[in-house]
Amino acid sequence: MDILQLLDELGIDRAVFMGTSLGGLVTMIIATIAPQRMAGVLLNDVGPELNLTGIDRIKSYVGKPVVFAEWADAVAELRSRHQSVLPGYTDEQWDRYSRRVLRKTDRGIEFDYDMRIAEPFEAANSGETPDIWPFYRALAGRPVLVLRGEHSDLLTDSALQRMAKEIPDVEAVTVAGVGHAPDLDEPEAVSAIDRLLERVLKS
Repeated sequence: MDILQLLDELGIDRAVFMGTSLGGLVTMIIATIAPQRMAGVLLNDVGPELNLTGIDRIKSYVGKPVVFAEWADAVAELRSRHQSVLPGYTDEQWDRYSRRVLRKTDRGIEFDYDMRIAEPFEAANSGETPDIWPFYRALAGRPVLVLRGEHSDLLTDSALQRMAKEIPDVEAVTVAGVGHAPDLDEPEAVSAIDRLLERVLKS
């Protein structure tokens, strides 16, 4: 995998893997093929059991190229898409979020990610749902932190509670006032990440 090749090129034997959404699914896959590379793991609002409501919401916009003429138009569009899962965002936070996921090009303002990211979401709710729990169980043997946004429509509270019990050395934290997914700068998230790193150093 590209991630493992990058670690090899950087000369990093073990790392703390932090995966948000699709990145968390990739992290669980890596745990099945190279668990020795993982010193610790953070799964940010994602797990082995995903709510189809959240998947359908993400599918409604992800992987669909849009070009905005002005930053104000982009901010307004992202606010309308995500207001329900990020109800506490201020104008400043919406602007910062927009500039994090978009970039200025010769054509205008466009999303700054590979549009093929939509392919896993297309597969996620078509046909038989695969059992991802074995991939999650592969994380056992190292400190694990699972974050869930209080208003998340992708990772349910019941799934979070099962994840906390399924393998040892897991801390499950709900981040208040946000949905999918926490920005990781919230006080609860920062404190939980600090605790994860402390556990990694002691393990």
